[in-house]
Amino acid sequence: MANKIKDFWQSISLHDRKLIRWTAIVCYTILMVSLILLFFFSRHLKPTEELPDTTAKHEAPKEQPPVELPNPPQGSQELMAGLDSFDTHAHRELATIYAEREDFDKSILHARRIAPWLEEDLEFQGQIGQTFLKAGNPGEAIPHLEKALKLGGKTPELLADLALAKYRAVNVDSGITAIRAAEVAFPDNPLLMTHEAAMFGEAKSHGDVAETLFHKLLQKFPKYPEAHYQYGRFLMNQGNFGSSLKEIQQALSEDALDPRFHARLGMVYFHLNRDNDAERAYRTALAMNPRDYNTWFNLGELNLSLANETDRPALFAQKTREALEDYLTTLANHPDHPEAHYRVGVILSTNKEYREAIRHLQMALQSDPYSVRVLVQLATAWEALGDQVKAWDYAQQAYEIDPFNILVADQYRRLKQNGTKG
Repeated sequence: MANKIKDFWQSISLHDRKLIRWTAIVCYTILMVSLILLFFFSRHLKPTEELPDTTAKHEAPKEQPPVELPNPPQGSQELMAGLDSFDTHAHRELATIYAEREDFDKSILHARRIAPWLEEDLEFQGQIGQTFLKAGNPGEAIPHLEKALKLGGKTPELLADLALAKYRAVNVDSGITAIRAAEVAFPDNPLLMTHEAAMFGEAKSHGDVAETLFHKLLQKFPKYPEAHYQYGRFLMNQGNFGSSLKEIQQALSEDALDPRFHARLGMVYFHLNRDNDAERAYRTALAMNPRDYNTWFNLGELNLSLANETDRPALFAQKTREALEDYLTTLANHPDHPEAHYRVGVILSTNKEYREAIRHLQMALQSDPYSVRVLVQLATAWEALGDQVKAWDYAQQAYEIDPFNILVADQYRRLKQNGTKG
């Protein structure tokens, strides 16, 4: 082969060979220069965060000049040093977009980056306070909502959010006191009246008061969807599912675009054993808000219930698999959901995936270290793996908490006997 190439090269004229050599040299030089330039150019590039696709809900943002950061407050030099190349306007826009998508973790991340520079911004303080509240952090919501009110944002919405945050973070009386003070400032406001009735409804010893407040509210505002929704929620918690269904349906007739209404409708249908209707309502809610981890969990409960009710092995396997996927989606949106971890642990243990099951069960146990059912499942999983010491440890803990539980007592005695034999 080498001889053929050499003969071919010799057959070319001297002039052509020189031309080929020079062409190769020029191409090689261009290639090397390009590689060197590419290397130096890439070294000076800065990574940027990908902006979310907002075309579905927002018009294209108008071009605005960069917003210069004011002088940071005292003691915030470290924050200033860690602030990336985005300006306050970009962070604020992202915080708003993610809050609208109910991706609260990302919204709070961007809001916190600029919070020291927006201490006196009424709109920002109200927004981040509401985001903390919706994210399930009412204690962190309170100072921001109070700051917004001090800055002059005394609106029924802000007052309602603050009362709800105090109700959830402090106590029932604190929330009711706050909502009644707000009603003095804004009498006959439907939002504030709804919050007051709902608060009494959640305080189980005040059911009669809640009933009276809801009737008064709906007489005054018969077409207010939030009132029908909260009343339906109250009735469902009272076990009155038929009346609850009517109220949730009325709320949907007034506002069919609120995913909470569809999610609650699914819960009522589930309790009424209308499984197909429940699944349809849940999926409608998730189509509107795919990050609603509570509805993903409830869909998992529905599928697990259907699995347990069937005597067909194929359907049992299918529904159990679907339930597992729903619970895992719950955890993808809310990693600390203890019930989802427990359900995943039980299903994986049933599938003999014991080590992965143990990981989820231990996460569930962190939320409630005295949960007998979790301790029993952990003992079962470790026993299946042949670790009698760990199995006995968890079984002993469960027995100390609930020695009169037949399942716990049987497991305790069996493991104790096995340990004695060993």
